[in-house]
Amino acid sequence: MVGVLLTNSAIHQDAKEGEESSENVFYTGAAPNQQAIPAVNYLMNDIGVERWVLAGTDYVYPRTTNKILETYLKAQGVAAEDIMINYTPFGHSNWQAIVSDIKAFGSAGKKTAVVSTINYDFIDAWVAYTGREDAVTNDPMEAHYIGFNMYVEAVKKAGTTDVNAVKDAIIGVAVPNLTGGIATMMPNHHITKPVLIGEIQDNGQFSVVWQTPSTVVGDAWSDFLPGSKDLISDWRKPMFCGNFNVVSGTCGGKAEVAAE
Repeated sequence: MVGVLLTNSAIHQDAKEGEESSENVFYTGAAPNQQAIPAVNYLMNDIGVERWVLAGTDYVYPRTTNKILETYLKAQGVAAEDIMINYTPFGHSNWQAIVSDIKAFGSAGKKTAVVSTINYDFIDAWVAYTGREDAVTNDPMEAHYIGFNMYVEAVKKAGTTDVNAVKDAIIGVAVPNLTGGIATMMPNHHITKPVLIGEIQDNGQFSVVWQTPSTVVGDAWSDFLPGSKDLISDWRKPMFCGNFNVVSGTCGGKAEVAAE
């Protein structure tokens, strides 16, 4: 989901796989280090999971996220044979064979977890099931709320709706999130988020079983993939670069713009 922010800029409010940074995009959805990596750490360290099923729909977000997770798991000492990766096309409905494969994989005597990035048609199905049009909220909705309020505050701060002035002003803007904390827009155009892991209760509510002590800054580039672990993003001048290599000291993007 991309919500229009300015005439040539946008707020991206859905969860994202990372591995990108744009001068004209502000990312308010969760990056892998704010969602998938903490979940894996919890399952590994607190639950004792040893085998991993990385299941996803066959498009860029699950494939990139699972590439990061696979690399991360192997770096933690997980053997290749203890990682199963599976992708299904959009609209897939025959789950019998896949469920059988997962059950067989999980029968090896080691505690197994399924980490899913499968994109179900969740909202339509849930509304139909409950019979309530107001039954659904989700993290893109929260991200949209945060992004809109950040834009409003950036316009106030800049004193204008001029595109470039607002893009500069929005860095550092902080607004309430919907979990009782504050979200801040960082120089890499990602926001800070708390990470909470919950168990679904019988009444449909969540019991929080683990959470970060403070908010986590979203990573534009994964710390674990060989092609991006040395990259950072900082859209403030004089750096003004979306993929600055801290080893070579060079920008792979428009470094010359910083001199303007």
